[in-house]
Amino acid sequence: MILGLLSDAHGNREAFDQGLAVLREAGAEAVYFLGDAVGYLPGDSVVGAIREAGIEPIRGNHEAMLLAGPDPRREGIFRLGETAAGMSATNRAFVEQWPDRLELATESGPVLMVHSTSRGHVPCSWARPIDRLCALSAIPFS
Repeated sequence: MILGLLSDAHGNREAFDQGLAVLREAGAEAVYFLGDAVGYLPGDSVVGAIREAGIEPIRGNHEAMLLAGPDPRREGIFRLGETAAGMSATNRAFVEQWPDRLELATESGPVLMVHSTSRGHVPCSWARPIDRLCALSAIPFS
């Protein structure tokens, strides 16, 4: 099975759509979104696209900040208050359900997908074999 992974769209719907098209053209049978659909570019169109496409998401640090409420000190950069103010109730409820991690059984073995580790935010989303990721970031796997 070919898995497709997307992350860090940060409100850029055009880039998200292009990335999804590339994965579909490559034969991805399942697509996962590894966090940060929002932030920097205001709006919830990427969240809506993830929901409408049936893509399984996990929460990134930007979704966590959005749900925690706006931080005036960071609003000029992240624009999450602006996003939250215009976000549809359907998309907000969808984001509220996103888990922090996803464990997936694959033909090659188990995979743990996270956006952040127990050591904090990592510069890119991770989808690695569980034993390697756990050794790197001390994430307990059960």
